[in-house]
Amino acid sequence: MVNSAAPKSITIPEAFDIDLDVEKLPALKYVPVIRSDPSQVLLQHHIRKPVDNYLRIPSNSLLRQIVASVKLAKPICESGIGFNKTCYDTVLVNSLILHTVRSAIEDRPKNSPLFNAKSFQVSLITGFMQEDSIELKYHVLSAIANNLRYPNAHTHWLIYLVLHYFGSKNTWNNDKTKLQVQEIISRVLLERIISNKPHPWGLLVCLTEILKNDEFKFFELPFTKLNPDIQRVFEALLQHIKNNSIKKIELPENNTTIDEATINNGGNATVASASA
Repeated sequence: MVNSAAPKSITIPEAFDIDLDVEKLPALKYVPVIRSDPSQVLLQHHIRKPVDNYLRIPSNSLLRQIVASVKLAKPICESGIGFNKTCYDTVLVNSLILHTVRSAIEDRPKNSPLFNAKSFQVSLITGFMQEDSIELKYHVLSAIANNLRYPNAHTHWLIYLVLHYFGSKNTWNNDKTKLQVQEIISRVLLERIISNKPHPWGLLVCLTEILKNDEFKFFELPFTKLNPDIQRVFEALLQHIKNNSIKKIELPENNTTIDEATINNGGNATVASASA
């Protein structure tokens, strides 16, 4: 619910609109105000300087130092996220991701695309994602999902980062790693979507693109077929997206428009009930 909140001045477009062009949304130039400064957490853990140095001149030694800093000296017991214990400082991971996103927005050249897959910010986050630890990948992607909120510059950049990770052919060392990343992305998004409404706009846009974009071939991925219940959930999500896609239909009598989703109102079951 907190992540679904938005400033009153921001107009939230329909996430399921088939004509939605994310690039043309003026709100995506808006840089959100962050009440707590994530860089302060980095300072407390003595990694602010290594992170900023990496974002200027990347090096493997700096990356190793930064990755090592998020690992806890002693694992803590955890439940509810699929791990018996947590080996990483999740507060630090979340702060690191937010600090990196802010850096990416501040460093973007004028009149250039907001997202650059070859930027040092993408390189830093990718360095975490290329570690062998599945748990670390999960925490990094969870931190990313936590910032898929209302239309703003952070949400925009992170939507493209997630889609880049899901569809990239050259980022991962091998097909096994790529499939692993795709599965964790799907899990992180699904965990948030199957909860009760409201759902953050950026989260809906991201999942919608993954499910309906034929280039991703989502329903051909092996992990979507391992469990019939999970397969039905994803199929129900796709149907939900199709049923709620807004398409304007011209009414010649009075030259007005209505939503096709309003007319085709036969499939409005929520994701939660579809997965029950």
